[in-house]
Amino acid sequence: MTPLVSMFIAYTFLSLDTLAEELEMPFGYQNNHLPMDAICTNIKISLREMAGEEETLPTPLRPDVRYRLT
Repeated sequence: MTPLVSMFIAYTFLSLDTLAEELEMPFGYQNNHLPMDAICTNIKISLREMAGEEETLPTPLRPDVRYRLT
């Protein structure tokens, strides 16, 4: 029974370590990272609309073929 319990505990700790590594840096350019460029562009657009600068609005970023934003 000891090897099974040890494997379960080791699997739990290894899974938590992998999860922690993924959550350490959520900003990047891989598939599961946050699309910071798109978020910042949307904030710029919103702020310029509130300031009344509608003629100089940047174009919003669109997803690529695989529906990924950067």
